[in-house]
Amino acid sequence: MIPCVLHTVQGKIDPAPNNFSFPSEGFDNLRRSTVDYTPDAGTITMFSTSWCGYCRRLKKQLDAKGIGYTEINIEEVEGTAALVESLNGGNQTVPTVLFPDGSAATNPSVSDVVARIGA
Repeated sequence: MIPCVLHTVQGKIDPAPNNFSFPSEGFDNLRRSTVDYTPDAGTITMFSTSWCGYCRRLKKQLDAKGIGYTEINIEEVEGTAALVESLNGGNQTVPTVLFPDGSAATNPSVSDVVARIGA
């Protein structure tokens, strides 16, 4: 069985500079989708799957801390698996979390989430 956590990636999600061209039209659509999933202040967006134990653990910890989140199942929402791949070096690694400042983290601890959203 392949674990749902392969490595940690933290990157800033910003619009492309004017002189940057995306490699394909599909990738440009992913960039716009990332902006669409950026959460409100004090909350996160978590990309997950129904079978991911790491996702279930993080949700339980977020609930215990009273941290709001929107969960997006990458197996059910079109385009989100590719978006997660773009954030994780080509891997569909979950949980992948988006923060209000546009940054992302893969399999963050609840203490990392608390620190990054200022809860």
